[in-house]
Amino acid sequence: MCQGAVKTKGSFYTSCFFHNCCILVRMQLQRITAADDSVMDFIQQLYEASFPIEERRLFTAVKELLLNSQMRLVLVTNEARAPVGFVIYWQFDDFVFIEHLAIDAAFRSLGFGKKIIQQLLEGANGCCLLEVEHAHDTDSEKRIRFYQRLGFHFNEEVYFQPAYHEGGQPVPMLLLSNSSLLPEKLAQFIKELKQTVYSIREPL
Repeated sequence: MCQGAVKTKGSFYTSCFFHNCCILVRMQLQRITAADDSVMDFIQQLYEASFPIEERRLFTAVKELLLNSQMRLVLVTNEARAPVGFVIYWQFDDFVFIEHLAIDAAFRSLGFGKKIIQQLLEGANGCCLLEVEHAHDTDSEKRIRFYQRLGFHFNEEVYFQPAYHEGGQPVPMLLLSNSSLLPEKLAQFIKELKQTVYSIREPL
């Protein structure tokens, strides 16, 4: 799920520059690998404020996943190195899955979300997938158009985000990708998502 709105081993710290409204903006990305990192309070508050409980984990589970080699929690900071947002994504052999992306309200509409997605697309090993809510209000419509402008499109597969919590219900979502996928390839990717991201083991 992505609000708005790189392959690496270990920690990384990278800077990138882009122009927005004729202003040079500096963005820095830092992978977070320690649950006691000083920025975790900022990330937790933004995470819990940006996503309803049915569309996110408990934050204790996020901290536990920092040990998972496929999951990346990345802090986004501005030119003053102040935190402005974060992204959580998963690295697979054939694709990248963006699980959560959020920018603090004070820094939205400055191009941070766009640049994060572009960075991930540049580093993706092939395809990039993400979940987004169905259009039901102005914000959700804007969010969908945001990803469409970045080259994402709908997959026709009827998709439900698996429940994050025991006893919870699956959530209807749109599954977007930046490239066309054959039905069998999409089914393979969804199976990997369920197994790795949502810890669902389907019967053979």
